[in-house]
Amino acid sequence: LFVIDNGYLKVNDNSWIYVESNTGALYVVNSVKEATREWALSNNQFMFNFEHVCFSECNNKNNFACVSKCDSSEKSILTNYNPEPKDMHITSYFEEEEFTWSVDGSNVFIEGNPTVFSIESRLLKVGDDKWAHVKRNGEIIIIESQESATSGWYIDSSNKIHFNDRRGRSWNFYSCRGKVDTTVPKVYMGTSNQNGCRSFLEVIGKDIPQPPPPPVPTLNSSPFVIVVGDAEETEDIMRLSIHESRVTVSDDTQYFAVFELDNGYLKVHDEKWIRVDEESSLLEVVDSKDDATAEWAIIDDILHFGRKLDLNVNYSVVHFSG
Repeated sequence: LFVIDNGYLKVNDNSWIYVESNTGALYVVNSVKEATREWALSNNQFMFNFEHVCFSECNNKNNFACVSKCDSSEKSILTNYNPEPKDMHITSYFEEEEFTWSVDGSNVFIEGNPTVFSIESRLLKVGDDKWAHVKRNGEIIIIESQESATSGWYIDSSNKIHFNDRRGRSWNFYSCRGKVDTTVPKVYMGTSNQNGCRSFLEVIGKDIPQPPPPPVPTLNSSPFVIVVGDAEETEDIMRLSIHESRVTVSDDTQYFAVFELDNGYLKVHDEKWIRVDEESSLLEVVDSKDDATAEWAIIDDILHFGRKLDLNVNYSVVHFSG
């Protein structure tokens, strides 16, 4: 991947192109100080030293590429690299400080709730239907017209965001105080340092954190004990037990019932089942699964009931141990 950066031809992230003066052969160097300047683009054609140039295989060096002057009617095919757009947050850095770009109205700030950006065909897209336009003073504003958006944005393989204008100049990003509201730091761009502004060390496109997937309800379980009360207040903890056909609450640490889940039904003592009375909400012990009430589940170590039924129950969640 090639980029014209301030008149230099840059390749990938950290290499540059040196042109041998006698032959026009192209060499890759590791420092911009060793590279050859005066590269530019004109109507999607390469120019070097203010002349149209073409690329070809060197006459005396097999598999080496050379650059030479050519007529403007000849074309070197130039294909813009546009990776598949992806939603991202943009984060900029001052030394060890980290700031995330946020849009409020028509301005871009480095404080506030993160905004979703993406880069499409060298344009910076904001949200679903807005675009970034760079004013003459370097201020980035948000507009609705894609046709008026400023082209030149790209993101490299290390997720660093750059901007190059049509002359191949690399622009820097700054944080500047607005003239009207001096307390709000806005994002500006330019080819040289701006008075009263802080220059970002780098600007990074970061993946948007995804919320964790919802927990999966467990409808079948091994035996467990249902504990009612605050787990941190051990003196107040009570356990569910069985008395004849009723489910009761006991503070006796040695007397409790052992439950398990069987396909969403609450089973007790291996052979009995739990039914919820719709009128009183009492828990009753029945002999047949056909008479029991379904809709029990364990989610994140908590026992839930009535996820679909609209029952007037005394409680819908209890902690359990087992």
